[in-house]
Amino acid sequence: MRDIAIHWYRKVFGAPQGSDIREEGLDTVLDGNSAVALSEAGIASHAVLGGSLPSGDADSVWLTELERGGTNLFGEALASQTTEGPRGIIAAATGLALAGRRATAFVSGTDIAATQDLLISAAGKHAPLVLHLGTRSVAAHGATLGSGHESVHLSADSGFFMLFAGNVQEAVDFTYIARRVAEESLVPGMVIMDGEQTALSAQDVRLLSPAQVNSVLGPAREEIASPTPAQKLLFGETRCRVPAWHDLDEPVLTGALFTKETYALGAFARGPFFDAFVAESLAKAFAQFGQKTGRQYDSISRYRLDDAKTVLLAQGSAIETACAAADRLRQEHKIKAGVLGIRALRPFPGEEIAAALSGCERVCILERMDTPLSGEPPLTREVRACLARQEGNKRIECSSAIYGVGGLPLRLADLMVLGTRTDLSDRNPHFLGISFDDASGDQPKRAAMLDALRRAYPQAAALGIRAEVAAESRQENKLTIAIHRTSGSYGKEIVEAAGALLHKLDEGRVRSRPAVAWDRWSDTRVDWITHGDDSLLDPGDSLIADVTLNTANGEVHVREGAQTFLIPMEEDGQAPPDLLLGGLFGAMINGGLIEHKSRRVIAARKNLIEHIAASHRDDMITAFQSGLEQVADAGATTTQVAESRWEGEAPAAVRHLGRDDDNFASLPRFWDQTGVLFRDGQDDRLTAD
Repeated sequence: MRDIAIHWYRKVFGAPQGSDIREEGLDTVLDGNSAVALSEAGIASHAVLGGSLPSGDADSVWLTELERGGTNLFGEALASQTTEGPRGIIAAATGLALAGRRATAFVSGTDIAATQDLLISAAGKHAPLVLHLGTRSVAAHGATLGSGHESVHLSADSGFFMLFAGNVQEAVDFTYIARRVAEESLVPGMVIMDGEQTALSAQDVRLLSPAQVNSVLGPAREEIASPTPAQKLLFGETRCRVPAWHDLDEPVLTGALFTKETYALGAFARGPFFDAFVAESLAKAFAQFGQKTGRQYDSISRYRLDDAKTVLLAQGSAIETACAAADRLRQEHKIKAGVLGIRALRPFPGEEIAAALSGCERVCILERMDTPLSGEPPLTREVRACLARQEGNKRIECSSAIYGVGGLPLRLADLMVLGTRTDLSDRNPHFLGISFDDASGDQPKRAAMLDALRRAYPQAAALGIRAEVAAESRQENKLTIAIHRTSGSYGKEIVEAAGALLHKLDEGRVRSRPAVAWDRWSDTRVDWITHGDDSLLDPGDSLIADVTLNTANGEVHVREGAQTFLIPMEEDGQAPPDLLLGGLFGAMINGGLIEHKSRRVIAARKNLIEHIAASHRDDMITAFQSGLEQVADAGATTTQVAESRWEGEAPAAVRHLGRDDDNFASLPRFWDQTGVLFRDGQDDRLTAD
C-alpha cells in the first residue's frame, strides 16, 4: 500500500491543472508512519533520519523517494541526513531549519526524552521546524516497546506547540497544519502519534491532492507578508516563508553566551512577541484547512457533550475508544456519557476545556503515564487548574485513570467499569486494566504473599480497575480479522493488504493493531484489523475475531457457524502472501462475511497493484486468484484450546538454586509467587505486586 500511494503521488505531481485526480486526493490505507512521511515528502526538502521504534518505518518511505531521484511538490530535490543518535537528529534538523530549509525528523518517545535541552534551544532560536513523534514508554524499572506519554509531557514546556493525532487521518492533516503554523509564527511544532495504535497501525486515510497542498502551503522560499508587528520589525513588511536565520550573505550571531540580565530579556520577550501569536495562527490554520478539505478541526474535539453528565477526557488514539465506551454507557447503563478530546496540548486550550465541561457533573481524565511522587498526572493538574480559574462554575468532580502504560491494552470493558464507578477518589489516580489483588487462592505461596500485601497496604486493592469479562464491541457493520503469524513473517503485509482491499470494495473505515513484541523469532503473534462503515470507532485492544487466518498452516476459521477453510499450501508447506490473502477472502465469501463475487474481489486487487511491474503483478494475481478459488471448506469445527498447565515439577534450575531466605533474589520465591502463573497459562491474573 505504501508503494501504491507513492506511485499515485508521483503521478499526480505532473497531472494537468484542473484534472479530477488533482482535486480529490487519494483514499487509501496506510500506517501512520508511512502516511506522514509521504506527506512530508510532498512539502519538505530535508529529513534527518535514524529515529528508533516506532518511528523508524517513516525513514524507509523518505529513502524510497530519495532513491528514485524524487522532488517535492514545489520541485525541490529531496535530501536526507543520517546522524548518530537522537541528539544528532534534533541538532541537525534544527540547523537545517535555521538555514532556511524546510526540514523534518521522525523520532520516538525515547529519542525525544534524550534531547530536551535541544528542543528548548530550537524553540528559543525560533526554528520553523516540525518534528513527528511516535510515542513509546521511557525506560523506568525496565524497557518496553509499547506506548506511553511520558516523553510527550516531558516536552510540553520545551517551547514547541504540540498537536496530538487521534488517528492516521489526523496525523496527515496535522502535518500540514503544523507546518503552516510553525512557518507563520516562527515557533517549532510537534505532531504526535501513539505508537502501535497510530504510527504502526494501518488505517483508512485521504491524502491531500497537490491542489489542496498548494492552497494550504507554498514553497519554502516564497515571499509572504510578515504576520505580526514583531516580525515586521525584524524582516520588514515581507519575509521568506522559511527565513534563513543562518545566512552567509548576512551573518549574525545566534545562540551566544549572554549575561544574566540580557538572557532574561530575550527569554521573557518570547511570550508577548512570538508565543502569544501561536494560538491565533493555529485557529486560522484549522479554519483554512477545513475550508479547503472539508475536515474541520479545533484544539479540542467534542463527542455527545450536549447533555453529558459523565465525561471521559482523553488525547491521542484513546479518544475513539472512549467514544465507543460512551455509546455503550448510554445504551446499557443509561448514563449520559460524552468524550472531550484534546488535540492541541500546546498551547493548552484551558478556556475551551472549561467551557466544554461546564454542564457536566464528573470528568475522568485518561492519562497514559504514571507520575511517581507528584500526586497527580500532568493533564489532570492542568484540567483542574483551568476549571478552578472559571468564575461561577459549579464544582465538577475530577478524577484520573492511568491506562496503557508500556502498551498495556486499553479495553472497552475497563472503560465501561470506569464510567459506572461513583466511588473514585478525586485525588489519587486509579489504574485501568490491572489488578492489585487476586483472591482466587489457587497457588498457596502466591496467596500468602498477596495476603501479606493486603494487610500492609489495605488501600492498594481499590486502585486497580479491571473488568472481569471483556466487553465485545457491538458496533454494527464491522468485520474483525485476526492474523496469526510467527515473528518476522509477512503477516503485517497481509493486514495492510486486507485492509486496503476491504476499503476498496466497501470504502468505510479501517483500524488495526499490529503485534509489537521483542519475543523470540519463532513465537506466534497476532495482528488485528477491523473494517466497518463510516461510523466505526477504534474498538480498543480487547477484540474478538470474526475470521482468523493462521499463516503457518493456511487454516481460516470463521466464528459464525464455527467453519474452517483450508488454503492450498505449496509443496514445501509455505505459501506466498497473495495466496494467503486470496484464501482469506475466499473463506470470507464462502462464509458469508462479505457480499462480493470473486470477479469483483479479483478486479479490486488488480486495481490496487496496477503500478507494479507486469511480470510480478501477474504472479501476484495468479497466486491471489488461486487462493480465492481453491480454498476448501473443511466443515464445522470446534476450536480446541490446548491445555497449557505444566504437569511436571519445578524446573531443575529452581530446585538447584534453592536457599533458606526468601529475599528478592530468590529464584524459588519468584517461581512460587509468579512463575506458577505462566506455568499454568494464567498470566492474565498477574497483579501489581
